[in-house]
Amino acid sequence: MKRQASKKIPTRPRVGAFPPDAELLTVSELAALLRLSEDVARARLTDGTVPGLVRIGRSVRASLAAVRAWLEAGGGAGGAS
Repeated sequence: MKRQASKKIPTRPRVGAFPPDAELLTVSELAALLRLSEDVARARLTDGTVPGLVRIGRSVRASLAAVRAWLEAGGGAGGAS
């Protein structure tokens, strides 16, 4: 019996690739940093308004470095946009 070549399992593209030692924020920590409710912080992170989205399984995290850089560049001035 011939063996068929194994099929490569397709993977989803990584959103917000990050180094393994990167510090990640929970939605709760992000909300406290930005002074937003957790619901608004999660929405802004997942819609791309706030950069640094990292998905680990079903959970959502934010790259602290990306959020800091965004804030230093004036992101969030006049609200969360």
